[in-house]
Amino acid sequence: MNEHQQPSSPAEPHPTPAATSPPASEVFIASSSPEGSPNRPPTPPEKPSLVNAAKLDELKRQITSRTAAMDAATKAKEEKIITAAQVYLKELQAKREEEVAAAKASHKQEQHADTKQIDDYREKGAIWGAVQMLVDLQKPNQYSKSTELMRSVLSTLSAMPP
Repeated sequence: MNEHQQPSSPAEPHPTPAATSPPASEVFIASSSPEGSPNRPPTPPEKPSLVNAAKLDELKRQITSRTAAMDAATKAKEEKIITAAQVYLKELQAKREEEVAAAKASHKQEQHADTKQIDDYREKGAIWGAVQMLVDLQKPNQYSKSTELMRSVLSTLSAMPP
């Protein structure tokens, strides 16, 4: 036995075949570069034949005619919708103007009636009746001040002769 080698030590392990094989990237070598890669020039475009050019022109004409027809139909729809919307808005505006005119007329009638009543009070000399008519003596909500005192004062003043 060799003095460097110990009798109880096992022999050196032998490398496995997987450990000695080269990496996978080194094993695979492409036979040809893929199309469009920098190592391979691009393929030249095919020259169109007269038949293919005629077919392409016909297809382009069909596409443009279909597109034009669709655009015309869309534009007609848009115009129809716009005119309907304009008519609707005009009707709404006319209806609103009628409502405003009716409200103005009714308010004028109320004002004339109130003015006549106030003039009647003045002629009678009961000016406090006119004041009582102009002042709102209703309690609008629970947080408002009570109008009972004002109501009683006005009724007392109205009862007094002028």
